Amino acid sequence: MVTAINILKETGGNLAETLAVIVETLRDRKKVQNKIKALTAQGSMQAMIISIMPIVILSMMFFFNKKTAILMLTKPLGWAALVLILFLIFLGGYMMKKIVTIQV
Repeated sequence: MVTAINILKETGGNLAETLAVIVETLRDRKKVQNKIKALTAQGSMQAMIISIMPIVILSMMFFFNKKTAILMLTKPLGWAALVLILFLIFLGGYMMKKIVTIQV
């Protein structure tokens, strides 16, 4: 806006018309940002749900099949699997966040 006013000082022109164009541009930019936010909300929700699912499945294992779930927490191979699962959850969440985030 300041740049437009400085240019108008030097070259002359209709200040009201220039300010109206700037206001319209800002409104259109805000509309586009809101539309992008609405369209990417579904992807963000999917990323959150996919990240939570392994934790839900492990807790369901404890409820329905404690013997298998306890093996996962007491054996070194189970610990390695849990570490790998956590790493992949964070990696997948990060990748989905990068895909869904759109810079305007």
